[in-house]
Amino acid sequence: KLTLSGASTFTGGTTLTSGTLNINSAGVAGVSGPLGNSAVANTGNTFTINGGTIDNTSATAKILLNVNPITLGGNFAFSTSGGTALNNLTLPGAISMAADRTVTLNGLGALTLTGLLTNTADSVRTLTVNNGTGTGATSLLTIGSYNLTSGATARTNIINGTGNVAITGVVGNGVTAGSGLTYSGSGKL
Repeated sequence: KLTLSGASTFTGGTTLTSGTLNINSAGVAGVSGPLGNSAVANTGNTFTINGGTIDNTSATAKILLNVNPITLGGNFAFSTSGGTALNNLTLPGAISMAADRTVTLNGLGALTLTGLLTNTADSVRTLTVNNGTGTGATSLLTIGSYNLTSGATARTNIINGTGNVAITGVVGNGVTAGSGLTYSGSGKL
């Protein structure tokens, strides 16, 4: 378990493969982002999630100020069974997903990924959002926008699972006709 709660001035990216990463600081844009900083103002380097759990245990909802690109490189969980709305966590930055992924929501908090989620691989992609332990009506994964393609290949995208999902922006197919988004879960969309 690693807790990021103070100023962080490193200029690399962050990769989570296993264990728990508590993101308890919003940081200062471009200066002390908890997930890494870059030379470009108000941005950070890539946050790669290959597994493990991300959480906010600071007892205050956090909105990160650096815009870190996010790579969903593996399945992961958000929060713990005792999580509340005080564990809410917002991560800005474009999100890429090149394979099927599962996000497990635990507790009553919400994870918000405000950037554009893009299917970066050919074929069918499935994002499964499941309720884990201690979940309820406020357990939620929010995605800013969903881009079904990243090129000239038609792609089928599926969102399913038992968890609640919200897409607050545009669902688009880029320049490719024939791409589509299907919801087949038992949670709320």
